[in-house]
Amino acid sequence: GVVYKDSVYTGAGILLEIEGSVTDTARTITLTADGPNRHHGVSGAGVVVDNAANLTRALVIGDQHVTVEWLEVRNGGGSGAHCIDYVPSNAANQSAIRNNLVRNCAGQGIRVTGSSTVFRADITNNIVYRGAREGIAVDSPLGTGTGSLVRILNNTLFRNSGSTEISTAERPNPYVVLRNNIVVDDTEAPDLTWNSAALCTSATNCDWGNAAKMKLVTNLVL
Repeated sequence: GVVYKDSVYTGAGILLEIEGSVTDTARTITLTADGPNRHHGVSGAGVVVDNAANLTRALVIGDQHVTVEWLEVRNGGGSGAHCIDYVPSNAANQSAIRNNLVRNCAGQGIRVTGSSTVFRADITNNIVYRGAREGIAVDSPLGTGTGSLVRILNNTLFRNSGSTEISTAERPNPYVVLRNNIVVDDTEAPDLTWNSAALCTSATNCDWGNAAKMKLVTNLVL
């Protein structure tokens, strides 16, 4: 589907929920804005999904094989008001969350959680800033040998206030890849965490661990 910037999309309750569709690798869903309706990195310049003072999540992805891109998602009124929430219940899942501008979220900016035993998601090229909690959070343990792969690549995070910019429920390994992200230093310490333990507190203080397993490379912490 293509969304246009005819007006700011707001309201009560969950503003957009993608749930209950029949999808697979051949039948996918993409929610996008086309050229003149894209934000191109400027707040207010494209399609805006405004969670205002709502206490619930703004955009929820429950179906498999869904792409959400080129939206500005913002605001919220409580710690559970996550801006983009990926909550798969089926192990045959794959989601792409990319090129979004996510700002001033009361909850986590982009969250991966749910009841599935497998989580597969690409979270790429997003700008996430000035949220009240983590900018990007993997809130469910992925386990080992399950086929899970969450790739967090090429994102820019700035002044999210949830005690850390990026958090994962377990140490990055072949199932969580953090690469080429820019994390702008602020009052948060550490900037990257796994299971509440510090990965990075500054550009010169990163817990790289076993480089062959961590997949935590070329992230820039400023």
